Amino acid sequence: MKKILISFLLMAMTAGCVQTPSETDKPEEPPVVEQPEKPVDQEKPEEIKYVKKIDESQDWVYIKEQEVATKNDLELNPVLNQMNYYDFLDWLTLPFDDAPKKEKLIVNINTESVSAINEEFDVGYKKPINFIYEFKWFINNDMITVVNKYGSRAPLSLYIFLEAYYIDLKSGELMSNDDLLSVYGLTSSDVQNIVNEYISETKLPDDEDSFIVNQPFLQGKEYTAEYSDKSLLIVDNNDLYYIIGYYSKAMSGNIVFQKIKLN
Repeated sequence: MKKILISFLLMAMTAGCVQTPSETDKPEEPPVVEQPEKPVDQEKPEEIKYVKKIDESQDWVYIKEQEVATKNDLELNPVLNQMNYYDFLDWLTLPFDDAPKKEKLIVNINTESVSAINEEFDVGYKKPINFIYEFKWFINNDMITVVNKYGSRAPLSLYIFLEAYYIDLKSGELMSNDDLLSVYGLTSSDVQNIVNEYISETKLPDDEDSFIVNQPFLQGKEYTAEYSDKSLLIVDNNDLYYIIGYYSKAMSGNIVFQKIKLN
């Protein structure tokens, strides 16, 4: 009997050793850490690739040489003397003054079409001292506009001529007037309508005796009210302008200029 009781006790002890551990005795599982979402690569703005310069140390356009022509005895009228040489429209209006500049301009772009322009400017600079070249230019992210004001100070020479060059900064190629219009989503008819509306609604700042230039010039850009591929256009910042000229009685019959915004 005693042996039987011992056997039962041993069985009970063995059963207690294999009991399933309680919930509190289980090891804690590591917490689930949520992985951050992989950031979506944002599209980087496309880099604007410009045409190669001739001289990387210089700006796109610069004056390489400059001289002052011989003094002119012409006396400008008081109104013209009050105009600002550095203002583009005033500069267009002013005749060559008593000590005009003769400038050799460099368009700093390494393409064949621009090389031809630079050669043309070089020839103008080497002409006799009474032949004058002066320049103004505008640069934005897309293009360069260069305006060459040139003419002769020889006796009986009446005209100052204007030439404009539009150069694409990405290709280095010259652009025509119609090329410029296409950049701004305009047609020649659109431009003509804008110019006509400006003339009909805008009173000239002078007097009623002033009148719009209406004859084309033999050379250089035209600044009449009739649009053509020879019309004088200017890209200033991101805006496109049509340049129109009118004869001003207050300016002693000189041609005065205005800008008409096209976009």
